[in-house]
Amino acid sequence: MTAEKNLREELLKHNGMSEQKADDLRQQILKKDEAQVARMRKLVIVAWAVLATGLMAGAATGVWFPEIEEYWPGIVPAAIVAFQALLLIAVIFTISLYLRERALSTHQIQTSLALIEEHLRKMAQRD
Repeated sequence: MTAEKNLREELLKHNGMSEQKADDLRQQILKKDEAQVARMRKLVIVAWAVLATGLMAGAATGVWFPEIEEYWPGIVPAAIVAFQALLLIAVIFTISLYLRERALSTHQIQTSLALIEEHLRKMAQRD
């Protein structure tokens, strides 16, 4: 919610600025949000890939080295904890990506509405 307030405040601050500066400010805010979403998307892909790779490595280890539990009895509980940690991280990153994408779309809508509002003000001043 604070990001939306910040965007609104930044857009309202441009009243004394020229149109070009206001457009630059809007684009700067949207580019920052788009960069955050792109970074988060990459993190989500990496997190899910690491999780899948860990599962495959665990399954392969169990198939190729069935006697490993005799030599290292704590490997199965350690693998379960590692899987749970990786799953939790992947889920948290996915939820964060969803929230950032929603914030970006909200900012895009606010920017469009601000442009429409400016256009309507100009039309009202002409009349």
